[in-house]
Amino acid sequence: MKYTTAEVRNMWTVGAVLARWRIVELAVLQVQAELGLVPMTWYNAAKWKPGPSVEEFHRHEDECGHEMVAFLRAWDPPAPVHIGLTTSDVIDTATGLAFLNLRAHTYKTIRAFSTEMTRLITDSKQVRSLARTHGQPAIITTLSTTWGNLHDQTMNAIGDFRRDTDRLTRARIGGPAGDHAHAMVSWTVQDRVARTLNLASAASLNQVAERNSVASWAASAARVCTAIEAIATVIWTGEQFQIEELYESSPVGSSSMVHKQNPAAAEQLMGTARLARSMVEPLYSGMVHLGQRDLSHSSVERTLIPQLMGLVLYSLQTMTSLLERLSANHENLARSIDHSHPDNMRWLWLIEAQLQGHTYDKARQIASERQE
Repeated sequence: MKYTTAEVRNMWTVGAVLARWRIVELAVLQVQAELGLVPMTWYNAAKWKPGPSVEEFHRHEDECGHEMVAFLRAWDPPAPVHIGLTTSDVIDTATGLAFLNLRAHTYKTIRAFSTEMTRLITDSKQVRSLARTHGQPAIITTLSTTWGNLHDQTMNAIGDFRRDTDRLTRARIGGPAGDHAHAMVSWTVQDRVARTLNLASAASLNQVAERNSVASWAASAARVCTAIEAIATVIWTGEQFQIEELYESSPVGSSSMVHKQNPAAAEQLMGTARLARSMVEPLYSGMVHLGQRDLSHSSVERTLIPQLMGLVLYSLQTMTSLLERLSANHENLARSIDHSHPDNMRWLWLIEAQLQGHTYDKARQIASERQE
């Protein structure tokens, strides 16, 4: 994965995934033993067996074609494990563990972004700028207002993303159809496994609810990337030739045209947002099931959840770095305001004429004809 962070990349290596599967299997076996459902000696024997190597896992996977069976064969603890569980029980709960382990990294990344945006808002309170609507001169505003609106939009999306991430940071132990079909996968087992792993306990055991949560998370993740794209678009516009109201210090602009200072970071963030949005539909499709359970969602989630999580955090980190390098060109900001005069005053003149009692059409004519 290119557009991700080191923390996300390391969280979803094959070795890290197998380690989480072992943690979940042992937590379930421990709870089953504590409840008297199996001998405690089984758990004591299994916990000392290290997880399988990646090479051994792949060898078994090539032979049987089923990754969970391959994991269990490669691990081969000296006691029964995976009692009553399904592959989805283990993987969904392990995904919850991954999100839990990334929580500190996620919050740190969000705080860094918000801190940098807040600095820009504060530093640009007195910096006048020309507001543009439909690409045309509108009224005079401040850069602080622009940054403030973008910050609010992004933090709103981040709030939903955090909420939906927390909904996936949970244990789900439901058995074949998610219906408490056996004491080994009861609500009690799930709740105690959740406490053991420091996760929330899923409110529903069934696949439909879990896939719905994944779909909601995907949408909020794409919203964060799109909100970052909105900031990138403002920066990109401000850096364009003959506008040049914003400046991004960057060591290299073009591989061939050495005079150019391309807004490469902003354009990259526009691209990653498009990529994030393209991931939403496949994850939404996981809400559709053949009967109570099927595997059509599995390959999609296994591929896209790590990539989408990486895109969100990469986009926030990259935007934070871009904002740190961003400067306002006060001379060109003032030039844009001067060049748009008197057009940027006509809105106020329209209001002034209306308050004098003129009809809308007459007031519009007065404001259009006025020159100073």
